[in-house]
Amino acid sequence: ALHQVARAELRAAVARLPRVQRTALVLAKLEGLRLDEAAARSGLTPASLKVATHRAIRRLRLGLAAQPA
Repeated sequence: ALHQVARAELRAAVARLPRVQRTALVLAKLEGLRLDEAAARSGLTPASLKVATHRAIRRLRLGLAAQPA
């Protein structure tokens, strides 16, 4: 049950990300595409995709850490 709650919180946090960050995270980390493939599908340069992915992960960590346990 706790696992399902954590999963729902993560899903909601991902949905709240800015569109570019959400897209970068989904393509690069969740779908597991290579950097060049994810960049081509998103319309971003590889460097921009890496930045957006990093920012998305940082935002998720900060947001989820701030929630009461």
